[in-house]
Amino acid sequence: MFYIKLLRKTVATESSLGFSAGPFLLMAFKRHQLPRKDIAKLFKNGRRVRVAAGMLILTKTGNQPTRYVCIVPNTTAPQASKRNRIRRMAQERIRKCGRLPETGYDLVLIIGGHLAKATRKVFYQKLDEVFSLFQAAETRFRHISGRM
Repeated sequence: MFYIKLLRKTVATESSLGFSAGPFLLMAFKRHQLPRKDIAKLFKNGRRVRVAAGMLILTKTGNQPTRYVCIVPNTTAPQASKRNRIRRMAQERIRKCGRLPETGYDLVLIIGGHLAKATRKVFYQKLDEVFSLFQAAETRFRHISGRM
């Protein structure tokens, strides 16, 4: 099939489908998306680390691509619009930051309540601290034991 990439979605053209149903949207595959069942496993078996931004739950997965999810609880921001804004800001920072290893981890970042009221600059600084600490710890554990 022939696909034209449009933002985060993909448009399949009529000629590529073999029938004239008009163009329609298909969700693009998100490589770093963590499915619900894997999030539940992570909460059950993952290693919890308190960080400046809240809590980080992680587990080592081997050679699979690193997947992550940002969670903003109701107690952090009662309004859905604020929770979504915080989540989008965190995900965009993670995407642009590029400090996560390419392979080997599943991560859940639970954003703490103090960051909901923080300025954008402080919010980004705290997230940068989290991922620089993660990168340092990951390097240290790799040298010591080869695992986390």
